[in-house]
Amino acid sequence: MDVPASVATQRKQTTALVPTGAVASARPVIPAPVYILNSRFIIGDLGTVNPTDIADIVVYRSPSVPALWRSLAANGIISITLRNKFKLQTQTPLSITRGLKLASQVKYKVNGLLLEDTSLRIVTSDIAGLDVTRATPESTDTFVNIRLIQSEPNPSRNPPNTIQIRGTAAR
Repeated sequence: MDVPASVATQRKQTTALVPTGAVASARPVIPAPVYILNSRFIIGDLGTVNPTDIADIVVYRSPSVPALWRSLAANGIISITLRNKFKLQTQTPLSITRGLKLASQVKYKVNGLLLEDTSLRIVTSDIAGLDVTRATPESTDTFVNIRLIQSEPNPSRNPPNTIQIRGTAAR
């Protein structure tokens, strides 16, 4: 079976590949920072983190980002250190490549940002899908873009067309 140049998997455990055009987003993608937990894990949703377990939070913007993470810093990086050990089911980029049965040179992206530090692990439950762009004569590399789940905004809190004003009015 010949696989199209750009493919996507629907969910982390799905092995069937569907063309990228078949996957439509119901809402626009808002650039979000990359969340890194304990300097080892990339997470997509902070809902799994208990706020009382947080020991430290560091917000990185270019150029203060550590060298290995610079490629992920376009929208900022939030590094969270937890007090207690946190058990997570994770995957390395290499294990994702093996699961997709890709044999060529592979480079990785997270939400479209190049991942240079392949020692980072991705939390399995936070993977929304995978986009594979195969090597072409113009580009000798195959890219695997790991799309992370994004927290849904709460529309009841700030419904569309809401204007928020800070401060006090004086006469």
